[in-house]
Amino acid sequence: NLVQQMGDAGFLHNPDDAMPLVFTDAGDVVEEASVAMGQSDRVPLILNQDLTVTAPSLEAKRMEVSIEYNGPLQAPIVKGQEVAKLVVTIPKMETLTLPLYAAEGVAELGFIAKTIAKAQMMMAGKKNDAIEAAQDAAQNMVQ
Repeated sequence: NLVQQMGDAGFLHNPDDAMPLVFTDAGDVVEEASVAMGQSDRVPLILNQDLTVTAPSLEAKRMEVSIEYNGPLQAPIVKGQEVAKLVVTIPKMETLTLPLYAAEGVAELGFIAKTIAKAQMMMAGKKNDAIEAAQDAAQNMVQ
């Protein structure tokens, strides 16, 4: 359970200068992740449990929170599927990592839409390659 995980990680101690930090309630959207080849290009991410951290106030001010996932996520995505991690780092404390879940499902694009999307990605890739080549050539001319 979350309380046990946080206690094991050193987050739940209660010195006089401790600050409770409420991150989110279970089911609240934490962030959105990008989706490739889906009928939606984003999916909301949620925790399946409430998250409150207690930390010394000086350390809490230097806290870092990040979302980690290999993106863009590939459709189809099932509601409730674990797709990312929430990482909470507070100096002098162990890092807390919790799973994030898709708040809704994202269906895969149909055949024609997927073919068009792939063609657009290929064209964008070629365009980016051409831009990079031109920038490299310009840099070589300057040197």
